[in-house]
Amino acid sequence: MQDKNGRKYDNVPSVNLEFYRNGEENGEYIFQSMTATNGKPVLFSFRDSDAKEYEDAVVLCIKDASDKLHLKIIRY
Repeated sequence: MQDKNGRKYDNVPSVNLEFYRNGEENGEYIFQSMTATNGKPVLFSFRDSDAKEYEDAVVLCIKDASDKLHLKIIRY
């Protein structure tokens, strides 16, 4: 997660999150963290300690409503 100025939070752990290509619109791919057959819902928490992958969901930590989700594509 990054703050509204694009700075990474040092104390917030990174979480690996899979996205699935789920279609195309106007020539651009649509990705989702959960489809009818794959993936997990993404939840948000204000507590650093909650941020991790659980069996049934992925929890990301946010510090402010203006935080930004920064994605790094590992494999496509």
